Amino acid sequence: MNFIDVIFHLLKVRGYAVAFNFLHYKDWVLLIDADVILNEKFGEFIKNNISNFNINFIYGCIRLVIEKYSDFILYENGIIKINELEIGKDNWINGFFQLFNLEKLKNKEFWEIYPQSKGCIDDDIIFLLKFGNNYIKDGKWIYDKNYQKMIDLSVIHLGKIGVNHDRRVSKKFELHE
Repeated sequence: MNFIDVIFHLLKVRGYAVAFNFLHYKDWVLLIDADVILNEKFGEFIKNNISNFNINFIYGCIRLVIEKYSDFILYENGIIKINELEIGKDNWINGFFQLFNLEKLKNKEFWEIYPQSKGCIDDDIIFLLKFGNNYIKDGKWIYDKNYQKMIDLSVIHLGKIGVNHDRRVSKKFELHE
């Protein structure tokens, strides 16, 4: 990671820290990446289900992938249907969508809530350690299903997965073909 990457990452983490200062410990927080589109039913889903969510858990969701802008236009125009989109290979809570309640972290100082490590992937894994017993087995991340749950909703990820983990390195999405 070069100097610019480190500065970019620190700005992101510090941004979270500042935002957490304005929230109350009873508040639910959703951290999402800039290249993620929430499902149009997200607000209704949360309104109808949030009372059933456990404040000690972290929640994630499935991500559907649209890698090219031309495919996004086809999706927007109804030519490609949501059930035709590629499903991301995530089977655990991932940094693109992290829904949690600050009550779980109420005894932490704001800078302790979200990690400040070398990169976004490391941060996601360190952050998940706050929710259950996670470990690596045979080189694969095993998450604690007792404290980490997937909600029955999907989001759309724009662009190729895994390209912009530590900072934006890809071209503008409109230029992906």
